[in-house]
Amino acid sequence: MSSMHHPHDETLARHAAGSLGPAASLVVESHLAHCSTCRAAMTDFEAVGGALFECLPPGAAPADGLARALAAIERGSPQPATPPSPRGKATRPALPTGVALPASLDNCDFGQWRWMAPGIRVSSAKAPWAKAEGLKLLRIEPGKKLLRHGHHGAEWTCILSGSFSDERARFVKGDFAEVDEDVDHQPVVDGDEECICLIAQEGRMRPHGLVGRLYQMVFDA
Repeated sequence: MSSMHHPHDETLARHAAGSLGPAASLVVESHLAHCSTCRAAMTDFEAVGGALFECLPPGAAPADGLARALAAIERGSPQPATPPSPRGKATRPALPTGVALPASLDNCDFGQWRWMAPGIRVSSAKAPWAKAEGLKLLRIEPGKKLLRHGHHGAEWTCILSGSFSDERARFVKGDFAEVDEDVDHQPVVDGDEECICLIAQEGRMRPHGLVGRLYQMVFDA
């Protein structure tokens, strides 16, 4: 199926080129699992990237290139500080019946749900094979709303279940919401089921007021 709201073309192009951060890339991959339109666009971006690479002139090899390559082989590949969890063995917070995390998160470990506000809980996530700071799961009960806030940097969200609305639009399962410093909003869960979102942040939220800053401390913990 295809979603109604998609990543910006620039975001998809950066993802195709491998220049998007690990956390944001995981959110994009979660959206791609739902969206045939963006999967087709990714194919186009990857094809363009391949064509541009073929057009590049060959570069001169460094004089010590062979020696450096042999030395790297002798050293072997560096081992990650924390090996990826075996497929299907990564830790998971409890999820509502019928809700499953996308396959792109198979090797991500998640903490248990933490209280953030009445009816709102958050779970921090990390990908063992790469730094993915700012990757969160947010779980919001029907009718609940986040405090109004802005953003320090970009934020990428994929809706995994339920729906929410803000001043811009309504977002449902599979949709992708992308905001930056220019967006100030207050999302509210407008359906009759919990809304669970996967969120990656380039910077912190910019909450309004003391209460908002207290909630921010819980969200960032």
